[in-house]
Amino acid sequence: MAWCCLTVVSCVLIGLLLLNWIARKLTIGAKVCREKYIAITGCDSGFGCLAAKRLHRMGFNVFAACLTESGAEALRNEEAHGPFIKPFIMDIASSESIKNGFEFVKAHVPGDIGLWGLINNAGIEGKYGPLEWLTRDDYRHCMEINFLGMAEVTTVFLPLLKKGQGRLVNTSSQLARLPIGDFPCYVASKCAVEGFSDAARQQLKCSNISVHLVEPGWFKTNITSEENYSHFIQAAFDGAPPEAQQEYNKDFMQDVKTRLFEARDAHACINVDWVVNDYIHAMTSWYPYARYGPNGAFATAVSYLPAPLSDYIVINTMNPAIIHAKMDMIRKRNLPKESENEKKEE
Repeated sequence: MAWCCLTVVSCVLIGLLLLNWIARKLTIGAKVCREKYIAITGCDSGFGCLAAKRLHRMGFNVFAACLTESGAEALRNEEAHGPFIKPFIMDIASSESIKNGFEFVKAHVPGDIGLWGLINNAGIEGKYGPLEWLTRDDYRHCMEINFLGMAEVTTVFLPLLKKGQGRLVNTSSQLARLPIGDFPCYVASKCAVEGFSDAARQQLKCSNISVHLVEPGWFKTNITSEENYSHFIQAAFDGAPPEAQQEYNKDFMQDVKTRLFEARDAHACINVDWVVNDYIHAMTSWYPYARYGPNGAFATAVSYLPAPLSDYIVINTMNPAIIHAKMDMIRKRNLPKESENEKKEE
């Protein structure tokens, strides 16, 4: 009897999983796409640029917010592949720029349609380094763009989303689930994105707006380039108090950079389409997921373990650059003391 019940329960669970998988595969048709309007931030390069191009070629009407004129100009060439893509300049660190961006989009969306989707993709890595290097302004700068800018864009564009009963997609990170000690400013800002998105998802259900989080793992993009990493750690070192610079000197900084580049080459994924595919699924599926984790299965699984165990796994498998550089520095400083103790014992 017990085996019979277990078999029935197993069949029911498998059936539900299969139905769920099939339902997630159902997408809106090409004709519907041509009637939908989507706004995306951070379209100068990387995930945002690729998402804007692909959604446009699928037939969507796309507003591509860029920080620079060169980024917008590059996307204007995309008009050859379809009837409607509108690049425009919007700096999400500026309230005035966000309002101007909203007015631009509002002027080009038919009054009774509104936005089908808003993809908050724009973000920065920010300064990183030992906690002693980082200042209040460093945390504020990262929060200003990754969280406060994203939250303000959402609030300002909300009237258009309400009118379109659309979908809000916010870009977080697997580091919000499983933090790595190298990037405290970035991690803090992405944890804020997670909390805001969960609260927004509950609130906006009343307005028939669905909210979705995309939590990418480590990918090789402009934001994770060696040039970008070098710039931000140098900026953190230059702005650090003298005593912190003395404790963690330029040799330490160089060691961190070398280790970080090695870890990036070993663990970062080159297939950025994984993230773009999730953006597109969130925009086109009849039953999109609340959370997407491209290249994040490992981090998601480890994040559910007890903190001492997850910390051990992160430190010994992901090789955080700052932590290992610190341990190496401490070991080298202790060597003379160990030698002196050995001589005294002799």
